[in-house]
Amino acid sequence: ELILDASNSMWGQLKGQAKIAIAKDVMTRIIQHLPDSAQVALRIYGHQRPVHHPSACQDSELVFPFAKIDKPRLLTAVSTIKPRGMTPIAYSLQQVASDFRDAPGAKIVVLLTDGMEECGGSPSAAVAELQAKGLQVKIHVVGFALADQATKAEMAHLAELTGGLFFDAQDVEQLRKALEQALTVPYEVLDASGKTVGGSTLGREHARQGGGDR
Repeated sequence: ELILDASNSMWGQLKGQAKIAIAKDVMTRIIQHLPDSAQVALRIYGHQRPVHHPSACQDSELVFPFAKIDKPRLLTAVSTIKPRGMTPIAYSLQQVASDFRDAPGAKIVVLLTDGMEECGGSPSAAVAELQAKGLQVKIHVVGFALADQATKAEMAHLAELTGGLFFDAQDVEQLRKALEQALTVPYEVLDASGKTVGGSTLGREHARQGGGDR
């Protein structure tokens, strides 16, 4: 599952370009290169309600439910993002269990944020809730142009709790590399009998079949 920050601070500038424009461009390229067989979900927070709206801290929407990838639909969702509100990271993480529904196996969440929790919630407590429910989830956090060490430390701790990774991306190239690494998840392809017939990583379009590479 991809969880993307569309809070108001994403209008901030990085070398003359809005952070949201950079993030949308990088995400577009990442989605285009995901394998057509990938199972994904996309959640966006902070894009529906302004900062002072009474329910701004519940502004988190599952715009693409967990299913086989639909690249045109995902790309449209990313292209139309307009940052507006708050950063409800804890609330968004609390939704992960229902987002994955009854999907089997280990889960990967890639959280892209340019700031820390703004709604008084505890992202670490939200992760503990997921683990208490028995959800096998690894959370990779991509911090984009984070401004202070305290926020970086908090986001790194959040990733560490699940055995995930923290990426400190300060420019376009670092953001691209961070997302690519976060999405490089090994997987196997099984036939009807359960025999492994191929494998690769989620971040690549090709797969290994018949014992050889191609």
